[in-house]
Amino acid sequence: MAVSFVYGRLEIVGKPDAGIGENMREFIVENLTNTEALSVTVILMNNIIALIVAFFIMFIYKISYVGTAYSRKFNISIGTITIITAMIMSIISNNIALSLGMVGALSIIRFRTAVKDVRDAIYIFWAIAAGIGCGVSQYALIVIGSAFLLLFSYYYKERVHIL
Repeated sequence: MAVSFVYGRLEIVGKPDAGIGENMREFIVENLTNTEALSVTVILMNNIIALIVAFFIMFIYKISYVGTAYSRKFNISIGTITIITAMIMSIISNNIALSLGMVGALSIIRFRTAVKDVRDAIYIFWAIAAGIGCGVSQYALIVIGSAFLLLFSYYYKERVHIL
């Protein structure tokens, strides 16, 4: 008995009375224990692209900052967030059990420092999104999205004072 997904609906091929529960159990166990290892080249590629994108985000933050006190530590933390998120996503990319465990582990983290500027929160989200994309090898999405964010921040850099 096989289960297939055709045109948006689930179809059972074979004997209809042949233990759907057993097949469902096998499917769940297979997806919960997926330990597919990444190759070294994929790991290196994810981290190298994450590092390049992190430097890009850090550079854009530095040139587009308009406040009074630029924080170099915050800029370095933006790059670090990108690389750490890419590593985490590489670890949990295909394993449901690991992803649920990571959600539980990361839910205990609290930020004690308030974000002083709304734009700082935007760069934090950009760094996290870039890390997620690099961790699952979606390089084109990250490059195109970062280019759009660059154009958006450049276009509105001079207009912030007008608004």
